Amino acid sequence: MSKNLVVGTALVASFIALVWDAGKGEAFACNRTAGCAMDVFQESYDMKQSGAMRDAMEAGQANIEAFRALRDNPNPGANTSGTGTKPARRKK
Repeated sequence: MSKNLVVGTALVASFIALVWDAGKGEAFACNRTAGCAMDVFQESYDMKQSGAMRDAMEAGQANIEAFRALRDNPNPGANTSGTGTKPARRKK
């Protein structure tokens, strides 16, 4: 009985020490009243107003089109004219 009491007391004391020590560090989460969610909304609004979101969407669409072009023609450097001739070499 006393052995269980000693082990239980030691576990509770170590848990309290662990929780106490964990609370001493700086918080990584945003702790302002409005919270970090409002920062996300503000950043999104700023991107829309400045045109940065439109530019990012256009760049993303260009990447999608380039990917599809490569997928449809996996060897873009190949001669596709059907003549069987190689492209002329560039002179040095």
